[in-house]
Amino acid sequence: MKEKGFILIVAMLLVFMMLAVFSFVHLKTMAHIKTTRYSGIQMESMALAELGLRKAAEIISGYKIEDVAAEGSNNPDTAGGDSGLNPLDPFAARSMNIADLPSQCGRGTYTFKPEIGKAVFFKVSLDPKDIYPSSSGRKIIVRSMGVVRNSLLESETSLMKNQVTILESLLRKDRPFNLPAPLVILDSQLGFEFEGSSFCLAGGESSSIFISGAVDTDLLEGISAALSEIPGECFEFSGPRIDFGPVKGYPGLAAINSPDFWEHFKLNIGGFASVPEPGMVSGGKPGIFLLSDSSLQSGELTGLLVTVGDVELSGSFTLDGLLIHLGNGELVLGGRSRIIGGAMFVALDEAGSTAIRLEGRTSIGYAPQNIKTAQECLPLTHLGTRIVPE
Repeated sequence: MKEKGFILIVAMLLVFMMLAVFSFVHLKTMAHIKTTRYSGIQMESMALAELGLRKAAEIISGYKIEDVAAEGSNNPDTAGGDSGLNPLDPFAARSMNIADLPSQCGRGTYTFKPEIGKAVFFKVSLDPKDIYPSSSGRKIIVRSMGVVRNSLLESETSLMKNQVTILESLLRKDRPFNLPAPLVILDSQLGFEFEGSSFCLAGGESSSIFISGAVDTDLLEGISAALSEIPGECFEFSGPRIDFGPVKGYPGLAAINSPDFWEHFKLNIGGFASVPEPGMVSGGKPGIFLLSDSSLQSGELTGLLVTVGDVELSGSFTLDGLLIHLGNGELVLGGRSRIIGGAMFVALDEAGSTAIRLEGRTSIGYAPQNIKTAQECLPLTHLGTRIVPE
């Protein structure tokens, strides 16, 4: 009997031990599953915050930054410090019902629901530390908040209903092409040719033509002789017909006084520009266009037009914005073509084949606002991204 009792006790101990091991494994498995699901929710909120950053970049690229940024965000006294950069109070985001997502958040703050139980808030602010922004660019802070319903919580009255992740990107919106004249030449070796006496260069802060850099005596005499034969009505301005000087003397052009800048620009322009078709009308919507070894005799474009090689713009073609010729050929402006904004010429070729020819009744009218609009189309420069601790 004693042996049977001993065996029974051992058997019961083994059963209890197995139950304990099973319970431990079960609890550990459930904890692992819960941790995995929690990590998944965290990843979802992170992905939503990244989506908000991309959406913000699309908005900033297509509009003037002053029109889409939060009011007062560039003033340290009204920006609200670090917390003022958040699109929503983090505690409110954790406790809110996503179904009750507000549709109006004020200028500079945007929201959308990509799926049920998920929401994105992001806020566009001018960097309050950038107190003295340069004329060639502004620094921008975007904070994006990804909010996901936390399905691991059983209580609907919980104050921590949602998982929240906040990402912050520091961006710069460059405006490097602030021309002081309707026609700006960044290479003194550029070839000039004026045909007829019906073209028009109108406006300018300093002159009708601005040439950067040192100019030798022979070139100066040649240009002066060519201009002396052109009647005064071809130039509408208050200063001299032509002005020479270093780019650094004009803060609006200082950022582009480097061959590396232009090599980078030429290398990447094809990635974000479209090719304009003959007769194309952009309908006032600004864009970036690239034309190489071709011609346009009609069409109305708004924004930035970059040309390379031998290009002719004639007929009734109109550009409201900025024209940049990158060299490797001659640019001919003829017919009744019009540029309302400004034109810039950069010779990137070493052969010296870059030239400009004005003929017919073409006109270049100085319009700083159109130049500014064209620069709003330039892609953003990404300076860094970080996770913001709550």
